[in-house]
Amino acid sequence: MIKKIIITISVVTVMFINANISTAGSDWEMNLKVKSGNAANRLIIGQRPDATDGIDGRYDVPALLAGDIKAYMSIESDEYWKNIKESCMIPCKKTWNIFVESDSMGQIDLSWDLIAIPDDVSINLINVETGDVMDMKTKQNEYKYNYVGSKKEFIVEAQTW
Repeated sequence: MIKKIIITISVVTVMFINANISTAGSDWEMNLKVKSGNAANRLIIGQRPDATDGIDGRYDVPALLAGDIKAYMSIESDEYWKNIKESCMIPCKKTWNIFVESDSMGQIDLSWDLIAIPDDVSINLINVETGDVMDMKTKQNEYKYNYVGSKKEFIVEAQTW
């Protein structure tokens, strides 16, 4: 009888540990839309277990920059529209450096969709120039600023717990 109880507890413990490991750093993607007037770009960031933190041909898409708005991620001195990094199996932090340029002055809107972000991932938008940090999960799903002619840098930081 005691042997059965010990085996049952062991099996339940292993199942619980596996369930927690499989949810940590789950696959996720987030669309980030950058808009100025009628011009817009869409960036995609996220994590997958089979991606790499460097450039891989499967999940990273080079940016073809043209038009009135240019939004991109800088990775190893190249520009990308999509960058998926490796999922974390333990608590970790991943960052994406995002740059925005425009041919015209005026308001630029950044908006995002957080539907697919797991509960164990916090995500922040950091304005590099001002140092402002915005929790992208608890604030409105947008950030607006006035473009005055110089390239603007943001960092999106995802922390897996």
